[in-house]
Amino acid sequence: MSLVDVKTYFRARSATLGFSEWADPINPDNIPESIIDRSYFMRFGTITAIKQNMSDLELIAPINYRVYFKAFNDELNKYDEASTLANSALIEILKQQNKNCQTPSIKDVRLIDLTIDPISADNDNTWILNFNFEVFLIISPNN
Repeated sequence: MSLVDVKTYFRARSATLGFSEWADPINPDNIPESIIDRSYFMRFGTITAIKQNMSDLELIAPINYRVYFKAFNDELNKYDEASTLANSALIEILKQQNKNCQTPSIKDVRLIDLTIDPISADNDNTWILNFNFEVFLIISPNN
């Protein structure tokens, strides 16, 4: 059981949604235009210890999870398409049965916030779904 379980969980949920990981851990903004559609990027925030005893360490691990996609509809439909994709991702990531069966170390995943925006004022065909989650997990340092 480790922090790797968190990324494994998000990778499995992303694969179910048909997303491809952009693996550059430094700069998510350099995804090539040719592969940006339905690409995602994730990064840990500051991980906080909640409680520690002789056998377990309880942590809160914030995850920034960004999904990029292309939308070519009119303005209103672009936002609707983004909202629909965000809803699908939320359902898949927060579904209790997914959290329970993926890994025993993850105890809960909670949405903190979500923004839905075009990638820039100059490019409103590419959108970013920017999710911030908190993952509650228990790892056993003695295992």
